[in-house]
Amino acid sequence: AVDENGNPVGQFCPPQPMRCSPDDNWQVGTLGDSISHGGGDLSYSPSDFAYSYQHYLPFDSVNLAESGDTSESTLARFDRDVVPFHPTYLIIMTGSNSLRGWISGESVISDLTGIRQKCEDNGIIPIFMTLPPVNPANIKKAFDEPTAEGWKEELAKVNQWIRSLPWYIDLGTKFDESEDLPTKYALDGLHLNFRGKRLMAAANSEQWKGIMQKIQDAANAANNANEGQGDPDDSD
Repeated sequence: AVDENGNPVGQFCPPQPMRCSPDDNWQVGTLGDSISHGGGDLSYSPSDFAYSYQHYLPFDSVNLAESGDTSESTLARFDRDVVPFHPTYLIIMTGSNSLRGWISGESVISDLTGIRQKCEDNGIIPIFMTLPPVNPANIKKAFDEPTAEGWKEELAKVNQWIRSLPWYIDLGTKFDESEDLPTKYALDGLHLNFRGKRLMAAANSEQWKGIMQKIQDAANAANNANEGQGDPDDSD
């Protein structure tokens, strides 16, 4: 802010460095679009921690999201942006921009399937989050952009697929997918504000222990199956 003579009325804070390096051995990464990158009410950078759901998580994570991503572009940049970090767990939420932009649920599911396969190929455990609803009226006011008709039906298809996976984070415990996203959670109808980000983090925190147990149980079952096969008996 400046006064009538153009002089600053306050002081600028000094630059704050942000480090994002594969050498830091991150155990958890987050992947997706602007909702995960740091958007809130309108758009903010990842350095505005109030609008970062990762800031409210009980564990550290590296933010590998990118504003503007569709599910297709998230898949396309996976090798470049995710593989070098090689996190043990990857929390994934992408597809909102696709669905509101007339991309079918089936196409988004195909992209998510591709992301899942890339995770498995690189020894990364994928943990998908269901998509929250949007608010077309507020998107129109904020961005003067239309939203695809039938987005709720397409969203339901994607979330149904996510819920068919062995483990996932269900944001449906915090947001009613049958209704438009309430303005109190996103002024622009898309980017969850600090209230919405806290709910996202709460869903993650509440479900994380159960997800870790399911992953461990699956690993134990796989190990037991491999041990049960044993070595072939080549004796006479």
